[in-house]
Amino acid sequence: MRYPVRRIASCVGAALVVTAGVAHVSADGWKIQLQGVKALGSSYAGRSVLTDDASTAWFNPACMTELNGNLTLTAGAPLITYQLLFHDAGSRSVLGQPLQGEATPDGGTTAVVPSVYLVKRLNDRVRLGFGFNAPFGLGTDYGESWVGRYQATQTTLRVFNLNPSVATRVGRGLSLAVGLDVQRSSATIANMLDFGSFGAAAGLPLVPQQDDGRVKFDGTDWAVGWNAGALWKPRSGTSVGVAFRSEIDHTLRGPADFTVPADAAPLTGGGLVFADTQARVTLPMPTELSISASQQVSSNWTLLADWTWTGWDSFKALRVDFDNPAQPAVVQAANWNNASRVAVGVRTRVNPRWDLMTGVAYEQTPVPDATRNARLPEADHTWVSGGASYTGPGRWAFDVEVSHLITPDASINLTDPAAGLLLGSVHWRLTVVGASATIRF
Repeated sequence: MRYPVRRIASCVGAALVVTAGVAHVSADGWKIQLQGVKALGSSYAGRSVLTDDASTAWFNPACMTELNGNLTLTAGAPLITYQLLFHDAGSRSVLGQPLQGEATPDGGTTAVVPSVYLVKRLNDRVRLGFGFNAPFGLGTDYGESWVGRYQATQTTLRVFNLNPSVATRVGRGLSLAVGLDVQRSSATIANMLDFGSFGAAAGLPLVPQQDDGRVKFDGTDWAVGWNAGALWKPRSGTSVGVAFRSEIDHTLRGPADFTVPADAAPLTGGGLVFADTQARVTLPMPTELSISASQQVSSNWTLLADWTWTGWDSFKALRVDFDNPAQPAVVQAANWNNASRVAVGVRTRVNPRWDLMTGVAYEQTPVPDATRNARLPEADHTWVSGGASYTGPGRWAFDVEVSHLITPDASINLTDPAAGLLLGSVHWRLTVVGASATIRF
């Protein structure tokens, strides 16, 4: 069976679509939940009503009105360690042959998620806030010799966010806030190409799965969105908070570099296809709505709750466009679902210096079973968290928190015209340890 050059180019272009997914630390697409260390100790229960430190500039800027210091600075850096252990269950190449390579690779990585927040008191009613964090991203790297290398090897996505905001107290117990999200995104996404199978199908003397090439995309973008929040304290000891962030679409643009084995050169049509070119991929950073509440039940105990909704349903398909007109644009269905996260927690004051907290959360994945791939092999998660906070005799406070995520194995049964059938499951192991410090001037 002989494949025309353009048909093969179209199939290989589809492989780049598979690379455009990104990895994550939570079950909520490529969103990273780890934006404040103290809130991590309760699995982010009550995230939109917490007024302990300057990280509230991110979770709900309206809560900044509760910070009474002239200047509050909070910096933190959760450390994420996770494994993505793939177990092959009979994956096949584009020619229907068993895929060769490592059958149980670990695609997980270790990463630090930094954040810095600053809140400035202007007067009794008004606060200015500023935040720097990484709300989306992380990555996977399975290596270039595993069975699923034609669907995914390396994925790295980093989105850094600059968040100026202003909050004002508008009446007894009510505060409102608005802010901007200025984001810089960068991505590196790659996979191998089975030129051996493509060549054999086209009648060339190539050996299936033995003449691999590679495609690698590096892209960047700037984009801007907005956020708003409200805090209502109807009576002493009770708080209700609402926070909203707009969707921000990133069109990452950069080079798509193709590596083609010398024996596979005839498949390029004399350099017409599989040639280095510019490309662009659009990824949404989704709408988010959070509703939180806290209730003080005694002088030392506070109950916390949160419901967060993320609007992933705008991600219908992933499209890759190439500047090279001979390289066909490729579209792969995503059909993601909106996702919810529910968390409950408790805090207790042991003494004037020490607070302890714990919490659990259940988090849905937006990824349907039908479109789950090696770069987003996620299932629903359960969070279990705990931590401690120490307030020093001076202006300093310190927090140490830990979370462990429990998730069922995520099955993958995905056929791609350029990569074949990837059939198996991914086992997750994920733990987060965070530390932060706050100083008040």
